[in-house]
Amino acid sequence: MLVKFWRPVGSCVWSFPAPSWPAAGLDLCFGAHSLAWYAIYAGLVMRDFGDLLGVTPLLHALRGLPGPEDRRAAEFNACLSNARHGSFTCFAVILWLRPVMTLDRLLIAVAITVHMYARWKPSPEDAAYHERRWKEKSNSLSRCY
Repeated sequence: MLVKFWRPVGSCVWSFPAPSWPAAGLDLCFGAHSLAWYAIYAGLVMRDFGDLLGVTPLLHALRGLPGPEDRRAAEFNACLSNARHGSFTCFAVILWLRPVMTLDRLLIAVAITVHMYARWKPSPEDAAYHERRWKEKSNSLSRCY
């Protein structure tokens, strides 16, 4: 709904034209954007995008393996209750590190940032879960190649 009904607001909050930036500033901005988009992609892979699409359960069923949701449902749900998808952090970085900030982008950046600060309460168990998932996913992907 947000994307469908979003209307850009023309007023500019700040503008730093690219020619006035030092080369290191442009490189830093480009690097931060690239790293944030990579983290969004990695987060989708870590959350098992195949599960979200229904491909992983189908492959497990075809191979006669137990469903992947059986072994991680409780940890996954606990993790989601403490902090939603990590791409929010990356989208906030992408929105805040803009050479040109319009009012509409500022509003969505503030909304995402306030939401994360007020609602997210990650725990050490969440970090351990993500570390285990990272190792599992690395092993799984290394077997594919």
